[in-house]
Amino acid sequence: MENNIKIHLPVEVEYIIDTLYSKGYDCYAVGGCVRDSLMGKNPQDWDLTTNAPPQKTKEIFSDMETVDIGIQHGTVGIVINKKVYETTTFRSESGYEDMRHPDKVEFVSDLKEDLKRRDFTINAMAYNRKDGLVDFFDGQCDLQYKTIRCVGNSRERFSEDALRILRCLRFSSTLGFSIEPETAAGMRENAAGLKKISAERISSEFFKLICGKDAKYVLRRYKDIFLVILPEIKPLINTKIKYRDYKGEIKERTLWQYCATALGYVQSYQEKNHEYALRGAILFHCLGSPVVEINKLTDCGFETLCAAVAERIFERLRCSNSVSDIAVCLIKNRNLEVPESKPAVKKLLNKLGYEKTFLLFDFWKCIYRGINVYEIKKRYLA
Repeated sequence: MENNIKIHLPVEVEYIIDTLYSKGYDCYAVGGCVRDSLMGKNPQDWDLTTNAPPQKTKEIFSDMETVDIGIQHGTVGIVINKKVYETTTFRSESGYEDMRHPDKVEFVSDLKEDLKRRDFTINAMAYNRKDGLVDFFDGQCDLQYKTIRCVGNSRERFSEDALRILRCLRFSSTLGFSIEPETAAGMRENAAGLKKISAERISSEFFKLICGKDAKYVLRRYKDIFLVILPEIKPLINTKIKYRDYKGEIKERTLWQYCATALGYVQSYQEKNHEYALRGAILFHCLGSPVVEINKLTDCGFETLCAAVAERIFERLRCSNSVSDIAVCLIKNRNLEVPESKPAVKKLLNKLGYEKTFLLFDFWKCIYRGINVYEIKKRYLA
């Protein structure tokens, strides 16, 4: 245990911890909120873990509103100031027949038993003022070295819950962390298990992942894993294309590398549906394209086919109609002549509307930056 670490806990979290302690029970902030606090971030959600049984937690907080979020798994939501604080009893888990949910959950009295069932060391730390930072698996060290590492045997962790594979990739993308070799090997060994995960859960992790600052690196490095959930990208991975860099030199890379690189030029959006649509369109805008030199890609005439393949992916991932509609529109219009006059811009606005027009301009900027063609479209990249 590290007792020299101080984390600022919200007063509501302190109240829950102190109340349970006053009744003879341990309680800690746990997981992502501890990780984010140690990284200097302000956690949006605070989860707690306790050795109090769920019914006892409800009894102790009977004068307050509580929610049975997953009481069979030990989770009680305590509502304070209209915000829910999930408080879960220490537990162990075993048997994952569906590679997602435990077949058996058993409440335990030992905090270490609870923490060792968690996915990654950076998420397996707990904290309260009395005991300080509780870190049995060197999560603080992995945070310092920006490393994602499984708690215990990586192959077991990913075979228990295959969604952890996408969570690992998402953390690597959003935090900019590297994935420890054994953890990466465990992911690849269990990647087929992703086929058993619901489309909604795949979609949630995937779109958060492609919004990460290191998404382009993760997409390129772990393309074999993405192929499991996106079999349509196989031609992009296998097709090599030529392009001219800014020095005018001919170079070669795959269509998947090009699309992932273009993704790296997207700016963050407040409206997440717009960002999801733009990033999805960039990543999938070459689906169905023939083998061509990349600086002639705009002459393919395959935008309708590419849009149709992309639309099937968005439908399979249960994306909202808004995300799918915008992304498909961008792909279909990728080969429009970039308007260079006010009348031309006005015509485009009348055709697509304000939101789609300006997203289309951002789409063009990103795909042409991804191309890095020597002569073409430079004036639109400012």
